[in-house]
Amino acid sequence: MRQCVANKWIDIDPFCHYKMRLNQTHGNYLFKDELDLLSSKKFLVQRLEQVKNIFLFSCYTGLCYSDVIKLTKNDLCIGIDGEVWSFTKRTKTDSDSRIPLLPHAKE
Repeated sequence: MRQCVANKWIDIDPFCHYKMRLNQTHGNYLFKDELDLLSSKKFLVQRLEQVKNIFLFSCYTGLCYSDVIKLTKNDLCIGIDGEVWSFTKRTKTDSDSRIPLLPHAKE
């Protein structure tokens, strides 16, 4: 808008008196017993079982759905500590990610 006013494409900035207000949001988190309950749940439909497993993997690794869905076996490597790690590039931030896989995530 400033560039438009500077180039005299418009006379005044229509947003000069606009104030941004941000609403704070608080995310809800699952407790360990809730994760255990979900992981023990068996779905009769294979598709729902796969969705459950992807969700649980996301919970245990901290990766979002778009990062989990593009993971391949080549992204899983043995780290310097001898454990399995996920080496990938995050979709949203385009930054490298190195995450050790917890036993539940390995399942």
